[in-house]
Amino acid sequence: MSRGTTEWGLQEAVCKLFDEKPIWTRRSIHEQLLDSGFDVSENMLKRLLFRAGYYFSTGPFGKFWIKRGYDPRKDTEARIYQRIDFRMPPELRNLPDMDPDLRSKKQRWKDVCNFLQVPFKVFVYLQLSELQDSFIQDEICKPSYQTSCSHATGWFSQPMLKCLRLQVGIRFLSLFPVGPARDLLKSAKSQLERSKKEEAIWRSQNRQVNDHTISNTDADGSTKTASTQSGQEEEEREEEEEDEEEEHEDGGFHAYDNSYQMEGLPNNNYLREILRGFSFEQGSSSGVADSGPHADLSDGEYQILEQSSDDNDDF
Repeated sequence: MSRGTTEWGLQEAVCKLFDEKPIWTRRSIHEQLLDSGFDVSENMLKRLLFRAGYYFSTGPFGKFWIKRGYDPRKDTEARIYQRIDFRMPPELRNLPDMDPDLRSKKQRWKDVCNFLQVPFKVFVYLQLSELQDSFIQDEICKPSYQTSCSHATGWFSQPMLKCLRLQVGIRFLSLFPVGPARDLLKSAKSQLERSKKEEAIWRSQNRQVNDHTISNTDADGSTKTASTQSGQEEEEREEEEEDEEEEHEDGGFHAYDNSYQMEGLPNNNYLREILRGFSFEQGSSSGVADSGPHADLSDGEYQILEQSSDDNDDF
């Protein structure tokens, strides 16, 4: 680029924003440029961002733009820039008596982060550091007990991430007129109190593990691996919970029964006769596998693999 051109000025403005903080949401950085007097198109914004940063497709910082050379997985202070999601409850979509201002598509991202307007999208990612809420800001600034950045919850525990998500939901639900939102708001507040207790228990247990690790420090300065193992177990448990959550959202995943039942075959006599003619094990006339050395080849040993998707990409 030639110095002094419009594109040079745009690129310089984007780089200055990344100097202010290393991680941004796309909408936030676009609005910052507009407020600075730069009228930038979507294609131009993409070009500017790819020159100055990169992004993960999944994980706690997924879809956010990150300054080149900065890895939030190695910096515990990056927890304040993690993402949190908000999903509009089905009961509150397309409410006829909703305030027209809350439905406005010409809303500012800053107003959404200040909880002045409800996001017009059914599903939206928000950045914790941008949310103007005293509870959220107090919690994200507390020291992290995580020993590593988990793909499922980042630098936070599962209970704390749930607390933050519930608090976001409570703030947005409070903007709706009374009606269906009243029961949802009451339920969310109740869940938040339970999640706070779970987080307190988690912190207490984690503190005990850390104290135990320090007391078991070897004379040569090397420490036991109890805390490392605890961190790995916690991460594995979080990933399993995330997988279960995704399966629940997709309608659930049900494995097939381990046994073949002829009653379950299609109502087709010709097909029935063909399938009855096959034996699962050579020399077995009953159509059932023997319990000999090849018994481990039964249908129960098949691994059911899910189709790969963007959500399964490496983090």
